[in-house]
Amino acid sequence: MGLIDPVDAKLLARFGLRSSVVQEHLVWRIMDAAEAALPARLRDQLAVSLPVDPHPRRVSLEEPPDGVLLRCSSHEQYRTTTQKSAVRALCTMPAGKSLLITMPTGSGKSLLFQLGVRWWNELASGRERACVLVIVPTVALALAHEHTLRRIEGLEGSQALTGALSGQERDELFLRFRRGEVPILLAAPESALGSARSDLQRVAASLSDRPLAERGRLAAVFVDEAHIIHSWGRSFRPDFQRLPGLVERLRASNPSLRTVLLSATVGREAKQLLRRQYAKDLEMLEVAAQAPRTELDLCIHHFDDAGERDGAVIDLVDLFPRPMLLYTTEVDDAERIHAALSARGYQRLACFTGNTGPRERQAIIDGWQARSIDLVVATSAFGMGIDKSDVRAVVHACLPEDAARLYQEIGRAGRDGHQALAVVLSSQQDEVLAVRMGTGQVLSVVKAKERWMSLLEQARRDGPISAETFEVSLDAELERLPPRTGQHHMNWNRALLVQLQRYGALKVLAVDDTRDRWTLRMLEPGLLDSDTAAQLVEQYLAARSKETRAAHRRVDALLQLVRATQLVGDNTDAAEDEVEVAEDPLLDYSCLMLALFEQVEDSLEIQEPCGRCMCCRKWKQQPPGRVRHQGGTAVWTTPTVGDDPWAGARVAFARDPEYRDLNNVIRDLVRVGFQQFIVPDGRAMDTARVLAEYAGHPGLVLEAQQILTDAWRAMPIATVLFFDPTLGERARTILYTRTRDHVLATPRVGLLFVAPHDLQLQGKRLSAIASAHGPMDIEDLVYHSGAHS
Repeated sequence: MGLIDPVDAKLLARFGLRSSVVQEHLVWRIMDAAEAALPARLRDQLAVSLPVDPHPRRVSLEEPPDGVLLRCSSHEQYRTTTQKSAVRALCTMPAGKSLLITMPTGSGKSLLFQLGVRWWNELASGRERACVLVIVPTVALALAHEHTLRRIEGLEGSQALTGALSGQERDELFLRFRRGEVPILLAAPESALGSARSDLQRVAASLSDRPLAERGRLAAVFVDEAHIIHSWGRSFRPDFQRLPGLVERLRASNPSLRTVLLSATVGREAKQLLRRQYAKDLEMLEVAAQAPRTELDLCIHHFDDAGERDGAVIDLVDLFPRPMLLYTTEVDDAERIHAALSARGYQRLACFTGNTGPRERQAIIDGWQARSIDLVVATSAFGMGIDKSDVRAVVHACLPEDAARLYQEIGRAGRDGHQALAVVLSSQQDEVLAVRMGTGQVLSVVKAKERWMSLLEQARRDGPISAETFEVSLDAELERLPPRTGQHHMNWNRALLVQLQRYGALKVLAVDDTRDRWTLRMLEPGLLDSDTAAQLVEQYLAARSKETRAAHRRVDALLQLVRATQLVGDNTDAAEDEVEVAEDPLLDYSCLMLALFEQVEDSLEIQEPCGRCMCCRKWKQQPPGRVRHQGGTAVWTTPTVGDDPWAGARVAFARDPEYRDLNNVIRDLVRVGFQQFIVPDGRAMDTARVLAEYAGHPGLVLEAQQILTDAWRAMPIATVLFFDPTLGERARTILYTRTRDHVLATPRVGLLFVAPHDLQLQGKRLSAIASAHGPMDIEDLVYHSGAHS
């Protein structure tokens, strides 16, 4: 069937038939009555988004494995460049350092703690068993991770610490954790800082100070969905801001403790906060994908009235593919929409909000994963990190407070790499709520000063205080309030202390919830002086005003994008669009998906348009053929692995330039002490399989082309480069120069060039320019190293 005339298409649409072209195929749909009643702009967007596209949409480049991936996981390759780089960074991470990893939803962030605890177990000495703490923001995410981990060999004992556990169950969990029988403990920050704190400190301590039965040793703290530290930790969940204090106390018992922060996206302000809290004077490496999603059809429509929007949402559920997530901001809205859908006969339906009890939460998660539930109406608490790859639609019946939340939540669809629908249906009333959610509730400066002085005076009445350490009572009396004014009063005092810690004025060392007392260390001693305290509180909280203004800017940026989509319809027949180009607000946006992404993340890479949003269709932009995820050049300055065989570069001759016995040569070089291998193109998989034989060996593998394209940087660790003699001289020279510069950037690192004896660079033999040491046959080198068998 050929393409039909536009006039015929409009005529047929009057009778409920709509056509669209999907990858050169003409697709016909019968238009539902509910769809016909929609506003024209929304209807036009859905007309090209709802037809099924059977082709895969994940166009990221997969990467060959390292030895540690094959040995410590069930995966045969990496999903993206970023995932490979993140694993390499994790396995070479210096003791006591912090690592920030940002990868799109569905790219495999969970692999980091799944593989990490196995890797550190290989390195553990004596009776020690490595275990890790994973901080999660929601019970739903903790339970979802637990469900996944219990199906992975070696991680079956992993468990979530939730409020659903009885006192006896908690005691038994902590006992098994101390014994090293719980490789991964999942907990909310409130639990880690509360009931689990003493056990965490105990498991962080050396085994020599503990009973023989206790073999567990805390190797790392992971924070999943780390962007939440910035957004929720400001006032809604202040314990997120206290996590750095917990990490510091755990490091006092175990200075080698590592911190790994995971997220799909981290905005500019969030990244600055994480660096202040987790890096300080230490090195913090960032591995970032810097790649927008490519699987989603993005539709945006703004209603003048919330009631009209809600009515459209109820009708549209009939049309949208499932499994489907329908988000609201307010709990009441979620419950109302859920009730309306239930009344329409939907049965595979659930409502998940902050009011959902622990048992019901678990039942919903189980049903969602088992596919007995395929439609969840929820606040943002649901879906975060849950391993559900086949979600086909995410709908927002609200306006999120910023692009970061919106981008995170729509990213829960299409994780299997196939087509998914992202629909934002906002209303005028949502704008006020978005501003309130974005800026949060904050104390006025006057009230903040008043509360600090009351905390200080109460502490003085209780005993002497010093900047090094002193205790404050959260229920300190306030003159304008009656004594013992309750939880609300104490919550405001908690919020004040958390904000002062956030801005560097103090540090929370310990929390005693049974007595409602916090132990503090003052980083600004002037806050203890009654003459200067009030002025200093005002100065420190000035940073909060900057954050509030930044939050307003984020809300305004998203509002501007949404409003622009309403001023001009998505007319796919651009030639017929009568709006003057100079007046077209969509000129500010070449792609709505990119506009969202750029509001969330800084990217040095020029990104291609998604090809599937209103703007892309208007400007006839095509979807990208390939998206390269970044991160391959992220390396530690001084990575930690095994001992180097020597310092500097050496050359070894290969008797067989085709490396037909490469596997046995690599085995010999592993015994010499080499940790990283750069091999000819096409040899990475075989090399990784050999390296997977050696427990405690990272087995890092790159192919020559990865260095030549400059997408990767070799780690500065003991490295072997196998030259492919079929490469042209220019390519050989680039490969030699880059590898030398990458590896020898750190002193006392060994580098071995393996090549035919007559290989030349720039008219000279490799052996004449690469090393001050004389060349050797590789067999002789292995023999003289004492590593021969």
